[in-house]
Amino acid sequence: MKLDLDNYIKENNKLKDDLLKANKIIANIGNNNTINNEIMNLKYQLLQKDNENGALKYQLPQKDNEIKDLKLKSRSDDEKNNQILNMDEIMIVYFQSLDQEINHVGIKCLSSDTFAEVEEKLCKKFDNYRNTNKIPICNGRTVLRFKTLSENNIKDENVVQLIKME
Repeated sequence: MKLDLDNYIKENNKLKDDLLKANKIIANIGNNNTINNEIMNLKYQLLQKDNENGALKYQLPQKDNEIKDLKLKSRSDDEKNNQILNMDEIMIVYFQSLDQEINHVGIKCLSSDTFAEVEEKLCKKFDNYRNTNKIPICNGRTVLRFKTLSENNIKDENVVQLIKME
């Protein structure tokens, strides 16, 4: 019986060792699952970043083109503003409306400006002018808005009358 008892004790000790090994393996598997979950989360975050970067990569050339366009426009505006003008090229066109809302108001301009550009300067001074339909007449002729002042035969100190259409 003693021999059987010794065998049982050895077998019990072996089973305890096997149980400890099995518990360690189970613990490692649990840690691996945690690690796998963390890896999956990191992969998901990387995928999200790639999607965001992809959208940014698409927007980058578009924004570059917008910047180039604005630089070109800025250069052309600067060139236009930095032109050296002869004092004789500057002229003043006077505006007058029949209702006396606008009464002999002078606008500085160039003969190469379109009438629409000069009219815009007037609108900056008289914002309510935008809300009315008026026909501009100078020297007995209707002024064409998209022609230059020289094409409309408007000279320095000419008066443009604004006739309100009803």
